[in-house]
Amino acid sequence: MVLSLKPVDPITVEVVRSSFGHIAREMKTTIHKTAYSATIQEAQDYSIVVFRGNDAVAFEYGIPAHVGAMPRAVKEVLQERERDGGLVNGDVVLWNLPYCGGSHTPDVTGMKGVRLDN
Repeated sequence: MVLSLKPVDPITVEVVRSSFGHIAREMKTTIHKTAYSATIQEAQDYSIVVFRGNDAVAFEYGIPAHVGAMPRAVKEVLQERERDGGLVNGDVVLWNLPYCGGSHTPDVTGMKGVRLDN
């Protein structure tokens, strides 16, 4: 099978990249404004990453180590959910396994499946 990709113009690439970045910033702002925890609000001990499958497409971080740990957590969750048909639109997963994508025991990684169809 031969995979041929149509060329994408630079303006479209920048619009899509900027849109994902904006989504990550909005998510971070929402968490910061709604958190009751001083650890979240003052120390900014949280991070946001937008993934497409296993690939990170945008991020906003308070603690860079979170961003480094998230790809493993996403990979593990996608593999785990594959048995049940995968992570689908509206699914929410809270993940707390420090040896499978967390940086230490109190960290919780939250994921939500979103389907982007035409």
